[in-house]
Amino acid sequence: SDHYMAALNPAALACLREIQHACFQIGIPMKTRHREVAPGQYEMAPYFGHAPGQIDQNLVVMDLCEEIAAKHGLACLFQEKPFAGINGSGKH
Repeated sequence: SDHYMAALNPAALACLREIQHACFQIGIPMKTRHREVAPGQYEMAPYFGHAPGQIDQNLVVMDLCEEIAAKHGLACLFQEKPFAGINGSGKH
């Protein structure tokens, strides 16, 4: 099933693992990887750091997410609430 506490689906998990590995290779360690409330929604987060560096890292991670998701035949959306009536990310 596709709910918050369910296991990650294999396609999403492969994509998230590749994103985390790519981030690690360039010095951006990620600390979490789990489902969110909406169907097909997932969350990852880098470790805490100082704002100027974190802003740069966040932009790099967002680019990597989009590129790697496309390679896996998936889409990576960063909009706070891209679909009416479905929970969004709120960019937290």
